[in-house]
Amino acid sequence: MTRVVIVLAIVSVVAGCAARRDLRWIKTGNYTPADFARDRYECERENRTRQVASGYSGYGYSYGVSQAQVDQGGFFSCMQARGYSFVDISEAQARCSITSDGVRHCR
Repeated sequence: MTRVVIVLAIVSVVAGCAARRDLRWIKTGNYTPADFARDRYECERENRTRQVASGYSGYGYSYGVSQAQVDQGGFFSCMQARGYSFVDISEAQARCSITSDGVRHCR
């Protein structure tokens, strides 16, 4: 019984590691890290929602907590509309090169 549990644990770990993918945003053509950062920031800003939670502390004070969240579907749509694709790192490495001045060129 112990062997079965150990084998199942090992299989679960291996399956979990195999399912995890390392993904990157890339864009066909030339772009700089600053271009990407600007596009990413603008897409995050456009799709940010604010959630407010309030409560009572028990000591006679009420409180409110505000937390910004990003709508992932809207963010992905925005990045794709700006020409980016979300691809596996191996595809990004095969399709892109970086010049000495930091400009990325992807095909």
